Amino acid sequence: MRLYYTIKRNIIVTRTQIKRAGKILKEQESHSKEEIESAENTLTYWRTIHGKVINEFFNIVLSEVNKINKNATVVQRLKRSPSIIAKLKRFPQMQLTTMQDIAGIRAHSLKRYMSTIILMWNRILVLLMLQQSI
Repeated sequence: MRLYYTIKRNIIVTRTQIKRAGKILKEQESHSKEEIESAENTLTYWRTIHGKVINEFFNIVLSEVNKINKNATVVQRLKRSPSIIAKLKRFPQMQLTTMQDIAGIRAHSLKRYMSTIILMWNRILVLLMLQQSI
């Protein structure tokens, strides 16, 4: 099964191309300048996809967290390209397509609301499933 990711104006990148870009970025010394540049562009697109998803998810989480505690802090982050490349080099078996921390969200000041948070995550998962079925 081939997975495709649509990025920007009708550009389609396959999972295999993303894996290859990660491999090139981790082994730059054995690749041409053009291959490295192409891999960097693919990485930028891969981060863009994660950025769009994290923004949508952040808005859902922020809305749900505000129902629990309006004083809580919710932040999002997208891992920078140099950090992604450094991690690929640090963990030789890792692939760009399986790196789990390219994007993330944290909510602070919610410790005493743990049972409510579990319910919140269940609601968020349902919302995400509903969005994907549309």
